[in-house]
Amino acid sequence: MSFLAGGIPLEEWESKYGERVSRSIAGLSENRKLLIMLSVGLVAGIEVANRLSINVILPDLQGNVAGTSDDVSWVLILYNLGFLCSMALSAWMTRVMGARRHLLSSVAVYAVGALGSFLSEHSLTLLLISRVIMGFGGGAFFVRSVILSRMMFPPGKSRVFALTCLYVEFTFFEVLYPTAMGWISDSIHWNYAFLRS
Repeated sequence: MSFLAGGIPLEEWESKYGERVSRSIAGLSENRKLLIMLSVGLVAGIEVANRLSINVILPDLQGNVAGTSDDVSWVLILYNLGFLCSMALSAWMTRVMGARRHLLSSVAVYAVGALGSFLSEHSLTLLLISRVIMGFGGGAFFVRSVILSRMMFPPGKSRVFALTCLYVEFTFFEVLYPTAMGWISDSIHWNYAFLRS
C-alpha cells in the first residue's frame, strides 16, 4: 500500500498494477475519470457516514434487541474490528483478487451485512454478526477510493481537484446521512406507535 506514502518506492506488483490501470484509463477524459472516482467515492461516503451515524440509533437498537447499553456497544466495537481487519488485509486481497474484484466483493459483503442488520429486528446475535460482516466489507472502500484517485490523476492540479471533490462528497454524506437516519428512525417509531394505538 505504498500508494499512500509519497516517497516510498512501489512494490513490484504495485508497479505492474499501476501500469495496467494507467494503460486502461489513458483514453478516458478527465470528466470520465472524475465520474468513476466519485462513483467509488459514493460507496465509500455511504460507509463512512454509516459508521459515524450509527450512534444516532443506538438507543433504538437497545430497545429493539432488549439489551443493555453494554450489549449494544458491541455493535460499534465489532463493526470497527471488521473494518480494521479489512483495511489490514486490503493490500493482500488486492494482490490476490485484483482491485476490481476486491472492490466488488467488498460491496457484496457489505450488502450482505446490511441485509443481516436489517433482518435482525429482535436478535442481538444476528445484529452483531451482521455488523462484523458489514465492517469487513466496508474497510476496503475508503482505501480503494484514495488509491484510485492517486492512480487516475497525475500529480498536480487535476489530482488536487479530484481529491477535493472526493472529500467534499465524504463531507456531504457525513452531514446528511446521520440526519436522515435520525429522521427515518423517528418516523418509523412514530408510525409504529400510531398504528399500535
